[in-house]
Amino acid sequence: MQILRAGKKPIQEWKAADIGIAAGDVAETNVEQLSNLAPVEQRKKILFEGKLDENVNSLVDALIKEGVLGG
Repeated sequence: MQILRAGKKPIQEWKAADIGIAAGDVAETNVEQLSNLAPVEQRKKILFEGKLDENVNSLVDALIKEGVLGG
């Protein structure tokens, strides 16, 4: 329920001058998010089956191997 309430809160926008940055120091860009999903080619398609304890260890090992976690 807290997530639904968060959607009703006002969004606070900050301009460069509000935080002490001259407008000329900042380049204007328009960014549009098209998707938050990784392209299918980049997905690893790894499925862990079995007991939870074993899956957690396998997941951590896989993340360390990929360089996502420091080992």
